[in-house]
Amino acid sequence: MISKKISIFLLLLTTFVAIEAQKNLDINLQYQWKYLEFQFPSAAVRDSAIRNGQYIQGNSFPIDIDVYYGATPPLLFVTMPRFFDGTPFTLGTITGANAAGGPVIAPFPDYNWQQTGNCNGFTNVFRVFVDSYQRLWVLDSGVINDIQVCPAKLVMFDLRSTSIPPFVHIFPNSLYRTMSLFITPVVDVRNGYDSMVYIADVTGFGIIVFDYKNNRSWRTESQSTHLKPLQQYSNFVIGGESFNLMDGVFGLALSPKTYTNRQLFFHSLASAAESRIPLSVLDNVNYWPAQNPITNPNQFVQMGLRETTQTTVQAMDNNGNLFFGTVYPPGIGCWDSNTLYTNANLRLVARNDANLQFISGLKIVTNKSGYQELWVLSCRFQKIMAGTRRQDQYNYRVHKVLISDLLNGSTRCNGIAMPR
Repeated sequence: MISKKISIFLLLLTTFVAIEAQKNLDINLQYQWKYLEFQFPSAAVRDSAIRNGQYIQGNSFPIDIDVYYGATPPLLFVTMPRFFDGTPFTLGTITGANAAGGPVIAPFPDYNWQQTGNCNGFTNVFRVFVDSYQRLWVLDSGVINDIQVCPAKLVMFDLRSTSIPPFVHIFPNSLYRTMSLFITPVVDVRNGYDSMVYIADVTGFGIIVFDYKNNRSWRTESQSTHLKPLQQYSNFVIGGESFNLMDGVFGLALSPKTYTNRQLFFHSLASAAESRIPLSVLDNVNYWPAQNPITNPNQFVQMGLRETTQTTVQAMDNNGNLFFGTVYPPGIGCWDSNTLYTNANLRLVARNDANLQFISGLKIVTNKSGYQELWVLSCRFQKIMAGTRRQDQYNYRVHKVLISDLLNGSTRCNGIAMPR
């Protein structure tokens, strides 16, 4: 009888934790859109964009966010990849204005940077990264409709001063594969000039390394499946709708600076595995000769497998907790990197089947008070792929929550068990 009461108590406690986990990100809803609203330099420019097909209401969608607290009010960057015609710009900031579809987005740094075919500006931006030196790193794939319209490049803006010209690094042709698409950057800042950027080539199945101090980049690969998709994980079912996507290396995260042997954690989207590689190996350009960047396959280490879900983007906090978007159930997962990567050690810290459908943007941001926050963008990607978006429903949401609140005051991942 006592054991039965304990079981009932534990069940009630687990249910309570699950409910609280679902509430956390809902309570901190920041923005939501039915369809994206854009700020143009003038009404005439807007009208011209509509006539020319450069702007088609409802065709655009957001995929990534990041936050800069050094401005007042804070700047919230949002990216809009050009998957479809009619996306007027691919990088912007959320303004204080609102319109019928939701918050108005202004182009960054200005509208002139956003013209398709202008290789001096932005062609197609998937994700960005704001580093601890108050710099915005913008990864421009240069690809539209599987065509390399402009060279892929990395652009860095010093957010402390608009008078400082942006830094631009054009990736050399030797880094491309036939279907390369550079989508996800993470930045390791040692000091202002000694900074490294690690980049996911999602369909070329590699990791690009950029050395800012020496202004050079190189490619790393593996003959194993660490960076590649697997067919059995290529089908995604969200909210009763399905799509197929054979995306390789997708989510990247850096271990804390306090770790002696720092690691890059990564996974493919169409996969159940999480892997890692030491930064010391990635940073050594001599390990990765351009003519054969698959010289150190054993440096890529698979840590373990998830049992039930693919995961999307990810980030790691100062305590070594890895947060990631889960496809099933729709929500946020967490893993304490001091433990083995097994399904038993994966926790679900937030779940909402309606509001957390496909987490495409996830960042850990230190606020002005010095506390770490989790910022999340969900984009109902299954409806984008299926063509079932409706402009009378909310399709895109931005949430934030203090990590200490998300973990109920703990410094380690806790929550409900990941469903099997």
